[in-house]
Amino acid sequence: MAFTAGGIWGLESRRRSGPQYACKRRSRIARWGSKSADDLHVENAIPAIKVGELVLHDKYGIGRFLGVDTSLTGEDFAVLDYKDGDLLVPMSQLDRLSRVTKDDGTPRIDNLISSNAYYENPTIRKQRLKTKQRSREKVRKRILDLQGLYASRSKLQRPPIDFQEYELESKFNESFPFELTSGQKQALDEVLENLCVDDQPMDRLLCGDVGFGKTEVAFRAAFRMILHGKQVAILCPTTILATQHYLKALERFKSVLEQVRIGSLSRFIRSKERLATIAGLSDGSVNFVIGTHALLSEGVKFSNLGLLIIDEEHRFGVGQKEQIRSQHRTIDILSLSATPIPRTLHLSMNGLRDVSVITTPPENRLPIITKLGPKGNGTVRRAIGFELARGGQVFYVVRHISKIKNIALWIKDLFPDRRVIIAHGECKDLERRINAFAEGKADILVCTTIIETGIDMPQVNTIVIDEPALLGLAQLHQLRGRVGRGELQGYAWLLYEGSRNTVNERLRILEQYSGLGAGFEVAQKDLELRGMGSVLGVEQSGKATTMEPADFARMLAEEISLAKQPELRVLPPLPEVAVTEIFLPVDSHIPRDYVTDDHLRLEVYFQLANADNEDDLQELTERIGKLWGTPMPLKMVQFINLIEMKIYGKSLGISKIVADKPHILMDWDVAARTLQFLTSFLVDERDRDRFSIDSENGQITLRGMGLLAGDAQVAKLRSWLQIFDRCNREMREAESRTASSPFPGAGGQSS
Repeated sequence: MAFTAGGIWGLESRRRSGPQYACKRRSRIARWGSKSADDLHVENAIPAIKVGELVLHDKYGIGRFLGVDTSLTGEDFAVLDYKDGDLLVPMSQLDRLSRVTKDDGTPRIDNLISSNAYYENPTIRKQRLKTKQRSREKVRKRILDLQGLYASRSKLQRPPIDFQEYELESKFNESFPFELTSGQKQALDEVLENLCVDDQPMDRLLCGDVGFGKTEVAFRAAFRMILHGKQVAILCPTTILATQHYLKALERFKSVLEQVRIGSLSRFIRSKERLATIAGLSDGSVNFVIGTHALLSEGVKFSNLGLLIIDEEHRFGVGQKEQIRSQHRTIDILSLSATPIPRTLHLSMNGLRDVSVITTPPENRLPIITKLGPKGNGTVRRAIGFELARGGQVFYVVRHISKIKNIALWIKDLFPDRRVIIAHGECKDLERRINAFAEGKADILVCTTIIETGIDMPQVNTIVIDEPALLGLAQLHQLRGRVGRGELQGYAWLLYEGSRNTVNERLRILEQYSGLGAGFEVAQKDLELRGMGSVLGVEQSGKATTMEPADFARMLAEEISLAKQPELRVLPPLPEVAVTEIFLPVDSHIPRDYVTDDHLRLEVYFQLANADNEDDLQELTERIGKLWGTPMPLKMVQFINLIEMKIYGKSLGISKIVADKPHILMDWDVAARTLQFLTSFLVDERDRDRFSIDSENGQITLRGMGLLAGDAQVAKLRSWLQIFDRCNREMREAESRTASSPFPGAGGQSS
């Protein structure tokens, strides 16, 4: 038996489930006809759930998503499987669903009736509210700390770059053998705007999946700074990465070496060269330096440092980064990260810090094929033998240094006529070994995770990872990105012990998400597997007190928004609600003859239901119109209208709107004087008279509205809620201006 989330029993339905109703993940290579889920992407969109995934309904608990069900009236529902029946969730309420993390094993599936009682239990509700409140307080404190840090930096000023050397810059740009992707162009424009327009020092984070071209963006920003007469430093966490950047810079800047004098500081550099570089930085004869922590040494002094580029920023401590900042307070800082930020947190993070994200893969780049295989002679011989047969080289990654020698001997026994090199952090001649491999003097490099960052060898197109279950998901994705960087197909082999049935879930995720740009999906999955952990330094501990990532992200965004306008906290707030439920007699769904592909229709449903504000909804509506044509069918328009009403309703604190002939009832615990103020903006006095308040039960009755046709109900309510929402926002803005006024009698304190 099935029932809807609104509590209507016995609704007849035609079950539509199975893999054909799964929502495909955003992928640059997965397409249905001429349209893809990626075409719908809005900046803070949450990826749609998939058939078979466990989801949490905020009222009924944990169930399994079975797919899309179409009722006899043509309306679509999301079907959730529970122990004692199915739940049909209207597509406009998909924002009430969130993925279930699996920190404590496979979560149980709830009973509908008992879980409803559980989640509606006053004690449980109070406990959940306390959990959110504790997390909110921690987030608020950390945001205020960060605000203080960024506020102190925002007071610093430096003149923007007065750039005139366009001819030299064009020469440098034209020497790049590839065309910049759209993502690189956008990121570069944002960086150059910080450098050449803003009068505050730049502090920007540049993220992108492995091999998406962050280094080229950084090099172009560095060249413009050098032409401005300033010095540039690139700080790297490992010697190998510093060496790779140094060699790449020598090649990239060879056409402009008269203007760019490059030095390097790391343990690979000989003492004489090191002293020459340090002297050059001090007198200004070296204007571009690439190095490790050696750049932070007391003896290293810059004559005119203008830009600091920090690669793999998360691998440096706060003290190390602040060490250079304290010496050069007005320098511009560009941080690079190959660990993508999940989309659900990107917008929130962007509220505190400038973030650029490159999502466009290079032209002709092929997705890396990821394979799982049992550890043994057969798998290793097959994986390595295939690559060697086509003339390539292989990385074989071992987690522990103590095991490298035995594994290298084993591989040598399997391939006696091939050359094998060992490399790890304790090798005194590590640079020589890496260079020998890069020059093709060996076929197989048996190494630790030291190659995780910085290694760029297009001739290496297969990587074999031993004991991958002991590595983190993001780390495995980084290692996978070391191959397939040329035009040949890349392969990543993950070796497991025992039966495939016991394979770690992280490995299955990597096998599933191996398309171009999959790092964003991997990062989201990593977030779900580990929980929120530490976001902006805010720790969450204990399974009973953790929040779902999507809920935490929404809360983070809300707190950042409030932190930007602290004066709004003094206003008596409207009630806070997690979601607005709407039950009106109107036919609202996406017709199958408008969006014919089931995968895409579910994606459209999910993104519309998760739109957070009017701007997101409008942007998504415009994209849908471009993809499938305008005018949209009336049923589609009505579905979008309901979503818009939900956005207004949540902003105003309305928990439910339901037609109950002859009236419409709203669960809205609003003060009588506030309601009177809001309704005073309705032009028609007859409309104002429809509102009747029951303050004791927190309910508003719209008298006679239930007698209107469903379309008329939606039209009137949408118009009224839009007016209320705008009036409420204008009222808050006016009060905040008055509160901040320095004049007595205008909200400020008289002296």
